[in-house]
Amino acid sequence: MVESEPLTSECAATGETERDRGEKLCDAAKAGDSATITSLIDGGYDVTYFGAEGLTPLMHAAKHGHAEVVRKLLEAGAPWNALSPSNFSAGDFAMENGHQEAFDVLLNAESWQCLVEGMVLQVHDQSAAYSISSSYASEVVGADGDKGISTALTPPLVCL
Repeated sequence: MVESEPLTSECAATGETERDRGEKLCDAAKAGDSATITSLIDGGYDVTYFGAEGLTPLMHAAKHGHAEVVRKLLEAGAPWNALSPSNFSAGDFAMENGHQEAFDVLLNAESWQCLVEGMVLQVHDQSAAYSISSSYASEVVGADGDKGISTALTPPLVCL
């Protein structure tokens, strides 16, 4: 007997499984369908979903060069530093496929996180200056749920 996937309240209302919903989001990201992405995000679809290939919707959008979809997924909370089973981030996929605009959107998101973290550190202890540079690493969660370290998008920044 195969156990059925538990349904969230959103899934129960539509009869979809979380997998169905996640795959719809991945498909829209691959296609660069910005309107569908917006609708699915507004409908509560999980932007952190890892699909059958071990990729997130953000990775698919970056891999196919859909910068506007990348931007929307990031704004909805998609983790820019998640890793695929082959240890590739969305930024790696964008650069590997020559999608500079998508990469720049991801780099900007990572840079803002660095700046915010630097400001939080300064507020926490006004007596110290904190420098976040290329040696700074972000904790990420991979498709298999294991935590790892990604420095793929960590440029030499100094946030004071």
